Amino acid sequence: MRDLIAALAVSSGLALLSACAATPVDAPAFGTDPIGRAAQALVAGAQAEDANDADALRVAAGVLEGLGAHPAVGEADLASVWASRAEALGAEPVPPRGRTAGPAYRDGLLSGGDRAAFTDTFHSGRAAIVSLAPRGAGAFVLWVRDEAGTEICRQVAESGPAECRWTPVWTAPVRIEVANLSGAPARYFLLTN
Repeated sequence: MRDLIAALAVSSGLALLSACAATPVDAPAFGTDPIGRAAQALVAGAQAEDANDADALRVAAGVLEGLGAHPAVGEADLASVWASRAEALGAEPVPPRGRTAGPAYRDGLLSGGDRAAFTDTFHSGRAAIVSLAPRGAGAFVLWVRDEAGTEICRQVAESGPAECRWTPVWTAPVRIEVANLSGAPARYFLLTN
């Protein structure tokens, strides 16, 4: 029952996010699983931040909190940042919730032609997902490689998100690489489950 209530709250929050947008924006196509909903909330929150939309910021922060999405080590906690910003803009504060294991995200910026690499560990026998969502203009390549450097997945994100999904045979770290294919700086969100 608690999971059903949480799912309904997240669904309602995502519907409210689209209704709160100050200006209509074509959103990239995301899945309806938790990683897709987190990606949608991150992109909508970034748009709300640019538009100083207090209500949409509050909802995006609440959706991330409700999903249990948390930043990767060293990344800003966008749910907290957006909740504070929304409150400063006049929205009611998001009620605090305890974080649980769940999707992690990175908010990245790469200069034209640059690459970034990260290491993450995924459990054996469980679906592993790495998703890349460009923020605005820009084209990226997403690679996932195993410990030996063997390519597990390669996807290009030009006009929307790119996603790598696989089921690891054993629990082990993988190398995640992101490359900016454009000649100009470009921002992205990187999500892992």
